[in-house]
Amino acid sequence: MRGSSPILVTAALSLAVLLLALGVHLGARAHTARAIIDPNRALATLPTYLTIDDRNGNGIPDWQDELTHSGIAASTSTDSNTLATADPLTALANQVAGALYGGYLSLKQNGEYSSARAATLGTNIATNLQAPDTFVPHTVDDLTIDEDTTEARILKYRADLRVALAPMVTDDPPEIEYFASYVVTKDPSWITKLSDAAARYAAAEKNMLTVSVPKDGVPEHLRALNALGAYASTLNRMPPYMNDTFASLALLKTLNADEEDMLRSFDALAQYYVRTVATK
Repeated sequence: MRGSSPILVTAALSLAVLLLALGVHLGARAHTARAIIDPNRALATLPTYLTIDDRNGNGIPDWQDELTHSGIAASTSTDSNTLATADPLTALANQVAGALYGGYLSLKQNGEYSSARAATLGTNIATNLQAPDTFVPHTVDDLTIDEDTTEARILKYRADLRVALAPMVTDDPPEIEYFASYVVTKDPSWITKLSDAAARYAAAEKNMLTVSVPKDGVPEHLRALNALGAYASTLNRMPPYMNDTFASLALLKTLNADEEDMLRSFDALAQYYVRTVATK
C-alpha cells in the first residue's frame, strides 16, 4: 500500500481534522461531544494488515513510516525539549494517525473509498478528538465552611472572593491568542506567556481554597472552584504540546469547554449572591 495515494489521502484527512478542530474552538461557544479517543489503545487492536510490512527493515511498520513522511508523527517536546511523558496525550497523535490510516485502508480494502467518505472519516475523528481529563476535582472536605449565612457574612464572602480571584484580573488578551501567536511566529516567548497565564489561574484556584464559604453557598463555590481548576490545568498542559498538532488541537477543544463551564459556574455564583442577599 505504499506510494503517493496513501500519503496524499492521509495528509488530506489530517488537514480536515485540523480545520474542523480549529473551527470548533474559534466558532460559536458551545459544548462539543466529549468522546475521547483512547490514547492507551494498543496498536495491536488495529487491523493486522497495518503492521505486516516493514520494507526498509527499520523496525517500524510501513504504515507508520507513511505517516511520518506526511508530517503526522507525534512531537511531545517544546523548543526547550521538555517532555510530557506522564500525560496520556503523549500517545494521542499516534492513535489519531492510526485511526486515519486504518480508516483509509479499510475503505480501500472494501472498495468503498471516495472523497466524501474520506471527509466523513476525518470529520468523525475530529468530532471525537478530546484531551483525556487529568484534573482531580476538589471536594467539600477541601473547603472551610461557615455556618453563618447572614447578609453581612455573604457580603464579606464576596469581598474575600474578589481578593482571591485578583490574579485572574489583568489587561492581558485571551489565552488563545498566545497559542495563535506561537503557531504563526514560533516565538517561544508566547509559550512562556501561556505558562504565566496558567500560573495565574492556578494561583486563583489556590486562593479560592482558603476562602471561608457560607454553608448555603458551598455548591456554587465548589462548582466554580473546580471549573477554574480544570481551566488552569488544561492551560498548564498546553505548553509541552505546542508542536504536537493533534494533542494541541485536543487541548484547544478541552480548553473551549472548560472556559464555557468556568463562565457558567461563576455566573451561578453571582446568582447566589443576588438570590441570598435579596431574601435576607
